[in-house]
Amino acid sequence: MTADAIVHGILAERATLAAGPITVGDIWRIVPYDNTQGICHITEAVLREILEENAAAYNTKSFRGVWGLRWTFNPQAPDGKRTVSLTHGDGTAIKKASVSP
Repeated sequence: MTADAIVHGILAERATLAAGPITVGDIWRIVPYDNTQGICHITEAVLREILEENAAAYNTKSFRGVWGLRWTFNPQAPDGKRTVSLTHGDGTAIKKASVSP
């Protein structure tokens, strides 16, 4: 099964790895959460709702990365107006989307 887009947690911003052996603890500092994947089929309206909520969390630890989309947003815009533009990564319009939370 494939996904058109992925919404994912962001890795720790300030974590670095030094040269030499890497421990499991080092990895947990960079990826501080368990990874769980799932695929769901959603409408464009639901995708926009998810992205609106995500844009509201911009510059916080709750903000999620987005892959596979061209998404322009304004986090200061009022609720429901944060998404400025949204297309598939290749620029085509979104009619039906699969997103992996």
